[in-house]
Amino acid sequence: LSDNIKVLGKTGGFTQEELAARLHVTRQAVSKWEHGYSVHDAQILSDMADVLDVHLKDYFDDHGGSVKVTEQENLQLIE
Repeated sequence: LSDNIKVLGKTGGFTQEELAARLHVTRQAVSKWEHGYSVHDAQILSDMADVLDVHLKDYFDDHGGSVKVTEQENLQLIE
């Protein structure tokens, strides 16, 4: 999960600071997620999927991904 957050963020063209600003968290929080030192809640994961324009399942794939899905599909994954 942490590696995919890093890969998807870079693929999306976001620095840690830019991603943090869009998610209303600190850059240090994004760094901790990328390094596996802490875990974010499900809502942040959903928000991050929207910002990065990916499906929630892409965080758990071996290769990441770039499929855009609807908010409804993201919410179904959270449930």
